[in-house]
Amino acid sequence: MDAFSAAPVTPLPELAALMAACNVNARYELLQPITRVVVSPAASVELEFRLVAVRIRTGEFLLSTCRPAGEPNTCVALDQYFEFSIADIRFFQGKIYVLSKINETLRVLDLNNGYLDELPASPSCIEVVCGVRSEFAMTEEPHLQKDPWPYGHVVAGRYLVECNGKLLMVRRWARKPLMSFSYFSMTEFRDKDGYDLERTRRFKVFEVDLGRRMSHGRWKKVQGLDGWAMFVSSRCSKAVTAASHGAREDCVYFAHQWGRRDPDNPIGGSGVYNMRDGAITRPLLPEPAAVAGSLPWSRRFPAWVFPMEV
Repeated sequence: MDAFSAAPVTPLPELAALMAACNVNARYELLQPITRVVVSPAASVELEFRLVAVRIRTGEFLLSTCRPAGEPNTCVALDQYFEFSIADIRFFQGKIYVLSKINETLRVLDLNNGYLDELPASPSCIEVVCGVRSEFAMTEEPHLQKDPWPYGHVVAGRYLVECNGKLLMVRRWARKPLMSFSYFSMTEFRDKDGYDLERTRRFKVFEVDLGRRMSHGRWKKVQGLDGWAMFVSSRCSKAVTAASHGAREDCVYFAHQWGRRDPDNPIGGSGVYNMRDGAITRPLLPEPAAVAGSLPWSRRFPAWVFPMEV
């Protein structure tokens, strides 16, 4: 359903049955949670039917058509179909792109105009040439304020975002978690707002550059967003024109998505990263108490919600 309109709800009983067969239960999200749901744009020349993709924490990957009411939907479970742990999924130009967590391999599945019963035995593959380092030194980023965190930094998230007709990967760096906790380490490097252990430090954005051979692409670093803004989280990511949406140009809005969450600070480690100067600012909430009341569970983090494109 589109929560921003009065349009009726479209039931997907076949997808519901497939999720039940995979032991997905929304009442026990800690045991078998849905980690990502994406919906393809409205029917177009690339896709005759709208599609829904669901990723579950244990690795199951489900695809389902979304046909008009009364017409049966085709569903398929692609368990370990992409042969790696999935970081993110995205519909783009009639295909679904899947990004790995480890080496940033990108694979693409041609959806055959929405006819899921005719999927190939294995997905075609775009192999990313350049890999990713596990850490970076703050001295390599002179525009950033020196971070006193002595334990290094790691890639804490990767997101696929469509922006201005391009497919981008957003790489999120955060402080490396402590292997062992001590009172000294927890107090010496504590930030004023308390979110020292999960502090996000920077973002890097890359464009898919296929070159002449689609099977051997590479990631090309992007310096700016050409006046666009991006909102990223583990549940939902989207790029918008900053001017028409009241957002800041060339900025990445990010949500708190792991670790603990203080009930008195419901947005946790959320913030806004400026790609021009590397500065990170914290968003202000007019009624933080009301937001805290809407997020009663300790592991229910803030997320972005956008109107469906129809």
